Amino acid sequence: DQCGQHEDFPNVTDETTDDPMIMHERLKHAVRVLTRILTTFISPLVIVLDDLQWMDAASSSLINALMTDQQNSNSFIIIGTYRSNEVDDGGLLSHTLQELENEKESSDSFGITKIELGNLGIDEVNQTLMALLSIDDALCTYELAKLCHRRTLGNPHFVLEFMKMLAEKEFLAFNLGLFQWTWDLAVIESETASTENVVDLLHAKMRLLPLRSQKLLAYAACLDSTFRLKELKLVWEHQENQDTIDIAELLSSLEKELFLETCYHEFGTTESNEATIAYRWVHDKVQEAALSLIGEEEELSKQHFEIGLALYRSLNKDEIKNSIFNITNLINYGSKNSGQLSFDFAELNLWAAEKAKDISAFETASKYASSGIKFLPKDHWVVNSSLTVRLYSIGAEMHSATGQVETMNLYCNYILRHQECSALDKLRVCKTKANSLARTERNYEEAIKICINELKLLGCHVPTNKSVIACRAAATVLRTSQITKRMSLRNMDMVAITDSTMLAIMQLLDRVYYYSYMSSNTALFLLSLTRIIKLTDIHGVCPASPVAFVTWGMITGSILGNFEAGSQLAETAIRMQEIVPIKSFE
Repeated sequence: DQCGQHEDFPNVTDETTDDPMIMHERLKHAVRVLTRILTTFISPLVIVLDDLQWMDAASSSLINALMTDQQNSNSFIIIGTYRSNEVDDGGLLSHTLQELENEKESSDSFGITKIELGNLGIDEVNQTLMALLSIDDALCTYELAKLCHRRTLGNPHFVLEFMKMLAEKEFLAFNLGLFQWTWDLAVIESETASTENVVDLLHAKMRLLPLRSQKLLAYAACLDSTFRLKELKLVWEHQENQDTIDIAELLSSLEKELFLETCYHEFGTTESNEATIAYRWVHDKVQEAALSLIGEEEELSKQHFEIGLALYRSLNKDEIKNSIFNITNLINYGSKNSGQLSFDFAELNLWAAEKAKDISAFETASKYASSGIKFLPKDHWVVNSSLTVRLYSIGAEMHSATGQVETMNLYCNYILRHQECSALDKLRVCKTKANSLARTERNYEEAIKICINELKLLGCHVPTNKSVIACRAAATVLRTSQITKRMSLRNMDMVAITDSTMLAIMQLLDRVYYYSYMSSNTALFLLSLTRIIKLTDIHGVCPASPVAFVTWGMITGSILGNFEAGSQLAETAIRMQEIVPIKSFE
């Protein structure tokens, strides 16, 4: 038998795996354990989660896991905030809250309290104005408060902005003779008639700024809610190459206008330079108003693309990967109507998908993968088949992880049916399709068939006839006992497998071993298990080896009654992990 590799080895029995579902389950477990430890020393522990209206499936699952953790008897509070106007009844957040309500009815381990915080009412706005203007008579400011409420909808931040604008335009004036603030309500009503919402209000305020400040705000608005000084400077130099300014000084003036704020110095350094200083918008409506400075949708799309392209061309690879979501979003948004195709943009989306996968943002990763596939030119198989395979593979994995089985099958079949793909190229989608069949449909038999077919392409033949499987399994039991005894005696000579084909075969055999166990196919379970042990003896150790040896040790001790041999097998498995730690298997 030729019995290979892929950079991922999602083994459901390994301690570490790249399988998205297993990674997420382990993340939930780790956070649960961390929370139990923290609540032992901090009581009550308060966890604040902001902007839950943008919650993804992984976050929903994690919140549910924390709230329903029966093993945590200590007190802790989760405070979640979200904008109710951005949440619909069929959305993920609504579904999560309903699940928790249902769970609460059957358990008294936690409670749920909902507090609706609306915008300020007219009376609250009036109280704010009385405090700002140092006026004790509520009737004196009531009509102004009504107008202010109508213009700002009671948003506290924009109430203050509106009042600041009135003062700047001298619609509010301090009378030194009366020693109090005065205003003409009719003038204010007339002059602010065009600012019927907060975005219009901010837009009008921004239009009063110098042209350079307006341009800088518009460029910054394209860079997402948080951006680095270095990135903004690169954009300015690209877009305004004839106009040299002190960006930091201009940003400082915009901070004083309460449009932006410095949010952090990256990498744990106190040094202030272009690479470490970052800014963020004080409110998403401020960013929206800054975007409105650009103009119509077509111009906005063009601006996004130009800025994304400027960053892509100016930053080195590491810097691009540090800002991968921002740059990819800019290019994707800017090119959505242009129909531009490019391997560079496809690869950019691949990097974004891989990074999103690493942080368990599977839905986001699936979108980046799909966008990357759309960027592929028609000759992608001829020019860059490797990029094509990687994009379709991660796309299949991420759509599987988010339950989008139809798209997953589409991507998998595209690779599996393509004649130019080698067996190793097809490995990743084979495992994805098999995993989906096994986990979502419990169709272990079909999952086994996929793995066996792929093993055949790799040169490792596993029989499919049940009688043949049973005969071979029985014949390998005694032979495997002899192999493991011999390996226990020469464990210091064991080496790691480096051949990619052999690693791929071991991965697939490990899948067959697991699926056959779950489907109670004892003969195939034994055959695949002993095949892993045999190949370990011939070719070396891989992360599937320790698990196989431990399992064989359990069989040797509990079923065959040889507990001493079982113990030796366990020790051998431990030594194997020293040779090839599971966490290093890629």
